[in-house]
Amino acid sequence: MLLELRGVKKHFGGLKAVDGVDAGLAEGEILGLVGPNGAGKTTLFNTICGVYRPTAGEIYFAGRKISGLPPSTVAGLGIGRTFQISRVFKQMTVLENVLVPQGLLFYNQPWRSLWHRPGLAEAEKARRLLQRVGLAEKVGLTAAQLSLAEQRRLEIARALALKPKLLMLDEPCAGLSQEEIRAFVALVKELRQERLTMVLIEHNMAVAAELCDRIVVLSYGKKIAEGRPEEIQRDPAVIQAYLGEEEVERPVRASIR
Repeated sequence: MLLELRGVKKHFGGLKAVDGVDAGLAEGEILGLVGPNGAGKTTLFNTICGVYRPTAGEIYFAGRKISGLPPSTVAGLGIGRTFQISRVFKQMTVLENVLVPQGLLFYNQPWRSLWHRPGLAEAEKARRLLQRVGLAEKVGLTAAQLSLAEQRRLEIARALALKPKLLMLDEPCAGLSQEEIRAFVALVKELRQERLTMVLIEHNMAVAAELCDRIVVLSYGKKIAEGRPEEIQRDPAVIQAYLGEEEVERPVRASIR
């Protein structure tokens, strides 16, 4: 397993935001993380990435225990992520936004800073990443001048600049039009061809079903279901978590759409 969660908990006082989650992710796999609002999905992301220290449980990445490590260390080990609310550096140019995470990799070996500064080679790498996500014509704009869909693509480019073994996407389709969602799905499929491992938080079940090999469902911090997309869409516990007990007998595709 590339990523393994063993009984992971994150409590905030009496609030059990994540409550004993076990999960695993194989290399090259796309895992969907779904659940109603407040289910603990982003909290689990933040705990994996080092924003939060787990209250209990262990997290392993590529065989190494990463529970409680700071975010910069986790990122340097090969976990890149995007955010539910876009966190681009809005006053920087699109190109500069991608150069920032490249600097994390560069200065992870402090001795290099003694005689070298990132320059043309690093800028060219950044331009290639921007071309990869469809932003080649936007390099000179500030991030504030981009649309929401373009800012989400920029976040993906920044994450890819870390040369990640694992890419974590937090609701990347939120607020996008159907056309923009289709373009995002196409981008993820292209990344998949490169055997990039991904975890995707997504409320749009159709998107999750199209992209993900497996789906884990959270409700009130607990894992209530795990399986292939077609299994999850038929699971009464999943339907109940989304829509309430009275909806369990309804056709699944109609009720979770």
